[in-house]
Amino acid sequence: MHLELSTLAVHSGRPDRYPGAPLSVPPTMSSTYVAGASREYSRQEEAAAIAFEQAVGALEGGRALAFSSGVAAAAAVVAVASHGLRRPLRVLAQSGMYTGTLALLRNEEAAGHLLLAEVDAVETSDLLPHIAEADLVWVETPSNPLLRLYDIAELAGACRRSRARLCVDSTFATPILQNPLALGADIVVHSASKYLGGHSDLIAGVAVTSDGTFGDLLHDQRTRYGAVLGPMEAFLALRGLRTLAVRVERATANAAVLAAMLREHPTVMEIYYPGLDSSPYRRLAESQMRQAGAMLSMVLPGAPYLVERFCDSLRIAVNSTSLGGVETQVERRAKHPGELIDPGLVRVSVGIESIGDLMEDFRSALKSAYHVS
Repeated sequence: MHLELSTLAVHSGRPDRYPGAPLSVPPTMSSTYVAGASREYSRQEEAAAIAFEQAVGALEGGRALAFSSGVAAAAAVVAVASHGLRRPLRVLAQSGMYTGTLALLRNEEAAGHLLLAEVDAVETSDLLPHIAEADLVWVETPSNPLLRLYDIAELAGACRRSRARLCVDSTFATPILQNPLALGADIVVHSASKYLGGHSDLIAGVAVTSDGTFGDLLHDQRTRYGAVLGPMEAFLALRGLRTLAVRVERATANAAVLAAMLREHPTVMEIYYPGLDSSPYRRLAESQMRQAGAMLSMVLPGAPYLVERFCDSLRIAVNSTSLGGVETQVERRAKHPGELIDPGLVRVSVGIESIGDLMEDFRSALKSAYHVS
């Protein structure tokens, strides 16, 4: 029986049904188990984490492994991609993606574990000439925070021809809107702290692959280095995943309306949202994503303090780091070290509030900060 993604999000990873059975897998609050079975220690596996993995795997069409954070998942992918090599791993990545991932790759290069080629890729064609020299191609699409999109199928074809692996960070899209494995990618990673959990109350990561050997190695890497997801975090992540489809649908609908309003606002200098007709990524968004998503960025004028005043003037949206929660969150990204972007760029994670309330909140904050109507 074919099930839609929204149904899979609700029902995957459930325990067996029998009279008196719980509907949800409870967290197992134990570090060790009685000898005599395959499970001996919770660093190997835990019931709620397994259920979360089953659910994410069903949504992405592969085997999912949960980690203690998104960066931990990324580190495991890099380590496993290096397996068997007698030289440093060659990694190709677009510059300007999530700073945590770039910091990880740069630190690994400084330690001599890999060779990193960063490309300021505005579009897919900027990456293609460099794939022949890579073992692992790492792309974030949509990208953080400029909402750039890259053609996953085209990159996957080029990687196959060059015998490189393609890893896609699909955190912004979620499996509800985009499935990189189905488009030819080898690995997909998510910061589950964001949309998968969806309530700004946990740190978690996940890596998914359809390669059985790579999946086994990921599991071994996680067990060996201990980057496991705790039982309560797994329980919360799975509980959040149950409403992923409805949250993403509502937040995406809100983002489309808010982006259109901000594009016409006289104070906003530039807007980045792949669902707008004016976006250079509109056609690609329509071809590889089901909808354009709930993330957008805008550029505001003036000194950084004016932009910060706008962020602080919001009464519904929250000026905070992170994204993907039920609440709308904004952040001036250039305030963080290493973010080489326009100092007026504000990243917006649109939540599930009333769109009328959000529009009024943004108009009021812009008026307060810039004294415009």
